Amino acid sequence: MSLNFLSPDSSAWQNTVRFHGHACPGLAIGYRMALSASAALGLEVSLHEDSCRTISPDEELVCVAETDACCVDAVQILLGCTLGKGNLLLKLRGKTAMTFYHRPSQAAFRTLWQADVHTPDGREMSRDEKLLHFLTAPEERLLRVYAVPFDPPSRALISRSLICAKCGELTAEYAVRLHDGQVFCLDCRPDHSRIL
Repeated sequence: MSLNFLSPDSSAWQNTVRFHGHACPGLAIGYRMALSASAALGLEVSLHEDSCRTISPDEELVCVAETDACCVDAVQILLGCTLGKGNLLLKLRGKTAMTFYHRPSQAAFRTLWQADVHTPDGREMSRDEKLLHFLTAPEERLLRVYAVPFDPPSRALISRSLICAKCGELTAEYAVRLHDGQVFCLDCRPDHSRIL
């Protein structure tokens, strides 16, 4: 990974901040996770003021994020993984971790954030200190990147839509429930569960 990416003045970082709306430690976490994953997979991030070439114009690269925090925005802008395209999936586990699957090379890596946020004298870093530390510290002090089996989620599916019997709204087939032979969306489905 090029060291010029690890500067708060780099165009890649500035574009990431613009996309997210503000600079924060959480965004820096995702920035480093995305850069580390791309390096592990041998992919080149190219994000400059005048051009944005994404690594994943379709579903070549898939990210399964275990959090829905600020860090996920960096993955969208740097790597081209998005919810709408179907190559950014949320598997909420409350961990600052992401698994990246690269379909062309059939390689997969998990990035796990594990940075210490204390100064050498034991004081917790300020917000600005964390931000700078997360952007510039050596990777091994911030996160762990390791290969995992290549078992990516299926490609995005286009579901047919069905009409909810109660609200009348079109709902993707995967998100409906049947009750007495009628189709209901998740918000309208009758819940007569006796499971406690």
